[in-house]
Amino acid sequence: MFTLSAGQKIHLGSDRQRREAFVQEVTDTYNKEGALLIDVGTETVADGPGSGEPLKDTIAHSMSELFKSILDEGVEATWMCVGGDTLQALFRVTGISAIIPLREILAGVVLARFVYQGKEGHIITKSGGFGKENVIELLWNECKGSGT
Repeated sequence: MFTLSAGQKIHLGSDRQRREAFVQEVTDTYNKEGALLIDVGTETVADGPGSGEPLKDTIAHSMSELFKSILDEGVEATWMCVGGDTLQALFRVTGISAIIPLREILAGVVLARFVYQGKEGHIITKSGGFGKENVIELLWNECKGSGT
């Protein structure tokens, strides 16, 4: 599991060298373990200087650049995106124009299909505003157990 610091959440999108090093580490771990979790962590950046909407947009864009870089490495995984703003940023950065819902895994948590550069992938989406506190743990256990 990788837990991102506040600085990583902000700068991985714009610092290509750091992003490439991180993507290599993530790719190596995924290839070795067959699964991984990149957690945005609990370290908050919202209380510091420059907080608010512009920072929120910067983080969403940064995470989308990270996602795209990992996709570009050929990692074929089931992804998860929490929050509609982040999902919209992911679509803008990758050029993914649509997702097709497949099934609801947990209340408000949907498994969907997408196409990126001609390849089909899967993504779990969840609104950021509701759900059980331990939803990530529940999903991790559900997905690992079902092979999703």
